[in-house]
Amino acid sequence: EAKLVTRGGMALSVETEFVENERGCKKQDCELRAFYRLAKRLKKRFIIKQLVPAIGGIISSLVGGTTIGFISGKLIFASLMFFVLIFVGAPILDIKDFRGDKKYECKTFAIVFGPTITVKMSMLTLISLGLITLIIHPLIGFSYVTGVLVSVLCFAFALAISPLLKFWQDPLLCEKTIKRMILLHLLIQISFLIESI
Repeated sequence: EAKLVTRGGMALSVETEFVENERGCKKQDCELRAFYRLAKRLKKRFIIKQLVPAIGGIISSLVGGTTIGFISGKLIFASLMFFVLIFVGAPILDIKDFRGDKKYECKTFAIVFGPTITVKMSMLTLISLGLITLIIHPLIGFSYVTGVLVSVLCFAFALAISPLLKFWQDPLLCEKTIKRMILLHLLIQISFLIESI
């Protein structure tokens, strides 16, 4: 069963899948197969799943700034950048599940537009984000080093996902790319952290 649990402990059922053991079957159904059926329905039902963690990134950054009593242009820019990075990264993660999503008719970005367009869109967004950072970092108040470092990391992010343009079907390459994406995202966050010191 998929549930949303509130801070107060109230559990709200989102979706249910029963373990089905039919009479006369040679094989018993199991929780794992029931989970896959449930996951398929959840993926179809919640098509904006990429948007939720991205919005969560913005909210957490702004709540952190509010908590310390300081919301600046730097914080707002960093929050928007994390939103874009998460929103752009999620469709790349979906490429790994392309065959399963297609089989179960899930409407992910990669299914609707194709894996190649998905990678191109992500690369273009990352390169644009790097250029925007390079151009406006002095207006926001970032140091030259932070502006250049964040821009270079955005370009490196785009470069890291570029092999998926031709070899998106390779599951090992998808895994390596995801690990690189996580590392680069962490390095971008560390760049902003260094700026705040």
